[in-house]
Amino acid sequence: MDLLRRPKVCLTIAAMILALLVLVVTQFRLPKASAKIHNRPAVPVVVSAKKPHYDEKLLRTFRQLLKQFNTSKNAYTFSGIISTGIYADSVKSTTNVRFILCKKGDDFYYREGVVENLNTSGFFVYINGEEKKVVLSAQKQMEPQTMIDSARLTDALASENYLIKADTNGKFQSLSLVNEDHPQCKEYAITFNASSKKIVNISLRLANPASPSDKIGQKVVTIKVLALTDQANINQYKKISQIVNKGVLTRKYAGYKLISQIKT
Repeated sequence: MDLLRRPKVCLTIAAMILALLVLVVTQFRLPKASAKIHNRPAVPVVVSAKKPHYDEKLLRTFRQLLKQFNTSKNAYTFSGIISTGIYADSVKSTTNVRFILCKKGDDFYYREGVVENLNTSGFFVYINGEEKKVVLSAQKQMEPQTMIDSARLTDALASENYLIKADTNGKFQSLSLVNEDHPQCKEYAITFNASSKKIVNISLRLANPASPSDKIGQKVVTIKVLALTDQANINQYKKISQIVNKGVLTRKYAGYKLISQIKT
């Protein structure tokens, strides 16, 4: 899952709101505890002479949905399932990984499959259950996330030439941003309960770098939302003392390699 393995503390895709929703999850996943933030080179976007026109009712619904993912909140818990697939004749699922993100201030716990991150009590701990490795370093200071304001939303979408489409399937509705000429992200979609407006699914359809105009080989990343609350109790998932005690791994992590970046 290349999209989910970028070594950054805070990730964004310029102006694209739904990408930010997915990156709410991935901003906390650090494959290396010493990871640095890197700026990706700009990719030219096909721009049409005529800017798209947006239905104000759809925009209003879109803004309301985005408020559910206000990452500037001090505390929240977000859990779900991340799935990736590749377009052939249809989407073929390749991976399904459960995740949970619990954040309060600069403290957070994030688990994705067998990988865990704990940032609290002055320490950052990265645990990889597959590689049997624990990395210990100083606590990270998280960069604040702010949602794009309503006034800039239309301009942001228009600058990337995305069209907004709506669809209904029983009690669920979907809003999709679509630009088949975009060299990176062809489509972003939010599926929600039409009555409660609760988001149940977020997805991105990404271009095939080898052939951006070809649908075959495009990657689909989907997040099934299981829970999203304003509550956060990080200690219920993991404590530093359960992993490392006086610079030594606890019995639970016997057989793991400890890599300490703490200066003594």
